[in-house]
Amino acid sequence: MYRFLQAFFLFSVAAVAQPEVSITPRQRQSIPEQDKPIMRINVRQVMVPAVVTDANNRLFRGLKAENFRLLEDGVEQKINSFSVEEVPLSMGIVFDASSSMKGKLEVSVAAAKQVFLNGSPADEFSLVQFGDGAELASGFTNHGEAIQARLAQIRANGWTALIDGAYLALNEMRHSHNPRKVLLILSDGENNNSRYGENELLSFAKEAEVSIYSVRIGRTLARGTILEKLAAETGGRQIVVDNATGLAEAVRKMDEMMRHQYMLGYVSSAPNDGKRHNIKLELILSPSPSIPKLRITWRRGYMSLEP
Repeated sequence: MYRFLQAFFLFSVAAVAQPEVSITPRQRQSIPEQDKPIMRINVRQVMVPAVVTDANNRLFRGLKAENFRLLEDGVEQKINSFSVEEVPLSMGIVFDASSSMKGKLEVSVAAAKQVFLNGSPADEFSLVQFGDGAELASGFTNHGEAIQARLAQIRANGWTALIDGAYLALNEMRHSHNPRKVLLILSDGENNNSRYGENELLSFAKEAEVSIYSVRIGRTLARGTILEKLAAETGGRQIVVDNATGLAEAVRKMDEMMRHQYMLGYVSSAPNDGKRHNIKLELILSPSPSIPKLRITWRRGYMSLEP
């Protein structure tokens, strides 16, 4: 017992006698400004769909990433992704059901049904019809037969709210699921009863990241129509046919273009500033008698996020 108490006493004394230990923080060394690592924030990958065709609106295939030069706001960008594979579509069909389509309606419905023939099971479709106003006839569905049934019920009547129809279809794209989003507009191109204006629709289309294609029936309208402007801004295409007899072939070509786009991606060198950034795409091809005169269309720009 004595030895135990003696040991306990010695341990207690030693513990009390231990000097207080303090740790002085090491001074943080300053890093020269030029040696600090550069950190990029808000890096964004921008995807640019492009269609390349000959003078007869036939697809030109076989191009590679090195055949394209891409600039954003005049500054060349490095293309870091490139694909030509077919991917599922989210397609909004915008159908003119105004009085001016009488006599062309049956052929137009038959032409529209072609887009359901060559698709994949993952494709989805919506339908907007317009006359005096615009109506969402069907939201997005994978059941193409349901859209075809609604097309068969359309009757031509009233004025032409073309701009409202396209606006409604773009708005419906918020409910789509596939990465590739397109609109197909079938109309004679007239617009005389819309609540929205051209500038409002163009602004909405520029932000929507949807490629807009259209088949316009009749060459009576001047150039620079709203359908032509929409195609140019969004990387789509417009085909004009003289009458309804050329409609089926035009829709077939459009369907092929929508499903076989070149998709180019790059990391933007510009900051997120909440502004629109313009994109320019050029073809780089060695002159050859075997290469026809080509036309390229692409999405002309995008709105960046706020900083």
